[in-house]
Amino acid sequence: MRHDRFCRVLASVIPFVFTAAASAQSPLDKLDPNKIPALERFDWHPKELVGILGEHRGRQGHAVYAVAFHPDGKRVASAGANGIIRLWDAKTLRQEVMWGAHSVGASGLAFFPDGKTLASCGYDGRVVLWDLTMTPPKMKSFAQEGSAGLYAVAVTPKADLVAAAGADTTIYVWDVTDEGLKKRPALQSHTGAVHGLDFSADGKTLASAGADETIRLWNVGKDSIRERESLRGHTKSVLCVAYAPDGTLVSGSMDQFVRFWDVSGTTARPKGFLQGKNGYVYSVAFGPKASKLLATGNSDNTILLWNIGPPPVLKAVLQGHVNVVQSVALPSKGTATTLISGGADWTVRSWDIAAAKPKERAVPKGPLSHVYGLDFSPDGKLAATGGYERVLRLWEFGGPEAKERNPYTKDPLLVHSVVWSPKGKMLAYAGQDTAVRLFEAETRFESKRLPGHPSHVTFMAFSKDAGRLVTASKEEIRVFDVDKGKELQAFKGHTKYVSGVAFAPDGQRVLSGAGGYKLNKDGKIMYEKGLPVYEDCTVRLWDIESGKEIWQFKDIADPVLSVAMAPGGKQFYAGAQDSMLRQWKWDGDAPSAVNKQNPGRGYIYHTAYSPDGKWLVIVGSDGNVALLDAATGKTVRHWLFPELRYRAFFAPDSRHLAVPVATGAVYILRLEERR
Repeated sequence: MRHDRFCRVLASVIPFVFTAAASAQSPLDKLDPNKIPALERFDWHPKELVGILGEHRGRQGHAVYAVAFHPDGKRVASAGANGIIRLWDAKTLRQEVMWGAHSVGASGLAFFPDGKTLASCGYDGRVVLWDLTMTPPKMKSFAQEGSAGLYAVAVTPKADLVAAAGADTTIYVWDVTDEGLKKRPALQSHTGAVHGLDFSADGKTLASAGADETIRLWNVGKDSIRERESLRGHTKSVLCVAYAPDGTLVSGSMDQFVRFWDVSGTTARPKGFLQGKNGYVYSVAFGPKASKLLATGNSDNTILLWNIGPPPVLKAVLQGHVNVVQSVALPSKGTATTLISGGADWTVRSWDIAAAKPKERAVPKGPLSHVYGLDFSPDGKLAATGGYERVLRLWEFGGPEAKERNPYTKDPLLVHSVVWSPKGKMLAYAGQDTAVRLFEAETRFESKRLPGHPSHVTFMAFSKDAGRLVTASKEEIRVFDVDKGKELQAFKGHTKYVSGVAFAPDGQRVLSGAGGYKLNKDGKIMYEKGLPVYEDCTVRLWDIESGKEIWQFKDIADPVLSVAMAPGGKQFYAGAQDSMLRQWKWDGDAPSAVNKQNPGRGYIYHTAYSPDGKWLVIVGSDGNVALLDAATGKTVRHWLFPELRYRAFFAPDSRHLAVPVATGAVYILRLEERR
């Protein structure tokens, strides 16, 4: 499926031909693009792609709030905290199409019966109808209900009404007309947020689930909707509600119970209950009537699959998600052979429930979510990745495909930075706490821990001789003796977030960049002429022995987002939020500015030199990765990636580049062939 808007590989912007590079053979030279699985091949892939760490399959790119089967039973939609909706093949989870649907989390999904329209709602307070006959889907109609988040959306079987509700306790209802959504009077009875909605099979009743511990039934008339009754039985917030094929109403709650309600008479009555294992019931879903299947998604990371009988029998406990299961879906027609789940672990998963022992069709490989930190070992045989999923992963090169070693999960940590010692034996990683771990890669033994940072550590770099490590944490920069595990120096001067650090080749001086909002005495952002004011937007050089600043460049109005020091130390670059790339020459005295340009990439989030000093890579807020001639700053080539995560990393051979994307996959590009 084509993603022309997001992913078209762009041609070179100046005439340039890559030539074969005369260099030693690298383990990455053996990567064979023909070994990339068919499920992971997309037409937007750049021609330089030779390998993938991990996979795109089933990755939402953020927490999954909702999943829903298409009426054809062959496709499934997912919606996530990133505001993106994706359509997948239900069995293989190969993505068919994705699009940005909501400015803040996409939280609810409901297909129209003909499968040509999808309704979605989001934390941006919008309900949107999407035309699925277009690729990517186009907006047909929308309604904006203030800024309060919407959590659930439902469509009548005749597709003549849409309902949505959320944080503000109100249920909104619209008639579906040729002119768009026509609003009806809002329904107000719940005294807490409304988490779930469902229409009965005849469309005459709307059920709503609320944080006020009630389920409310609403009689749906041609011109009006009136509350019929309130059902009580749950002792905590009711998170979901759904009608069974036989008309029974089912609800799930934070009290860990699933309750059944007979709503066939004039007054509803309890019909029974099921108790979950050890968690909230976030979602309930039924299969076709003949299947007698009920699935629940739970806060203990499990899915419970029941045969509702009577009597109810627990058929299977499905385990695989590593965080809360927030949504489950079963096909409404045909034979229920597949169950789909979506979790706070950022994954959509497909389960074979026709087997005697239901199981996941394919266990996810590689990172489940964003990779923030990546580095190659000096010999290029290994790469380490870490990120949001709190797992440190090691990858081996030397064959046609990269192979993952057993991931390191003993010390779960959101990893911001991973750097390999130039000697190749030690790996430093750090993240969402105040310590840096020094890790023996081969033995998986943590040899040292460098504590005491004021906040999480975001950037690190080793000196060329591997004897020193520099770290950045909030506005502080520290230098450590690696062998002794002792702090050598703490640089004081930055007053805002340090966005990058790098050693000079002599290991005696450190380059840094910073910048952040200027705050008033109440801690609020200051504005001038409607724009935020920034301070400490500087590039600085520091002397380790004295601990003093030796140079500062402050003629920048916006935060510096990245810095990069040339391997030979003769020049360095800084990228900033003003979209400018600045270049300095440095002969050991005061640096001299030689170039300032706008490469047309938006904010410049990342800059990095190739190890041979030939190339500079920059990553912009517009999703572009650009390769520049490091000496001149001229763009050689650039690529536009979908959902780029704003960093790129050179391999030691300077001929391969690793580019992480939001879904957790890391793309390996071959920039030059070895000669």
